[in-house]
Amino acid sequence: MVANAFLPEAIGIGGREPVLLLLAAFLVTFILTRVYTRLARVCGWGSVSVGGIHLHHMVIGIVLILVSGLVEIAVRPETPGAELLAIAFGVGAAFTLDEFALWLYLRDVYWCPEGRSSIDATVMGVLLAALLLIGTSPFGIEDGSEESRAAAFAMLAVNVGPAVVTFLKAS
Repeated sequence: MVANAFLPEAIGIGGREPVLLLLAAFLVTFILTRVYTRLARVCGWGSVSVGGIHLHHMVIGIVLILVSGLVEIAVRPETPGAELLAIAFGVGAAFTLDEFALWLYLRDVYWCPEGRSSIDATVMGVLLAALLLIGTSPFGIEDGSEESRAAAFAMLAVNVGPAVVTFLKAS
């Protein structure tokens, strides 16, 4: 009985398992990437290079995002293919957003104060995936009426609006 409490249907995400897997892969990859880069810096490990050029993990992330997106669009696989693509996309998104500051400033600022924008972008990515996970009926709004959707939208706008303004002011 207790094990059934963790089924997707029991926690209200039935049918959105790929989004849950995407979010989990994103979080695990981001955390492991940050741990690895910190250890590599402290221990003096060399960076991955191809032909003498430093290969940022963002490049691997972009390839994963592109391939998983193209396969999803072209093939529309059923289970377990959709779940595997969601995991690949989550891993790629984590690699890419972890180096968001690199593509924002067009220079390697990973360990500089500007590198904080990578954390900000990652938090926004996690929040977006979490919103997709809860679907169109957040916080128990099940009736789908126009009033409940308007209330949910207003609540999100009131919270996201100031967050976007704050993010833009920090730039």
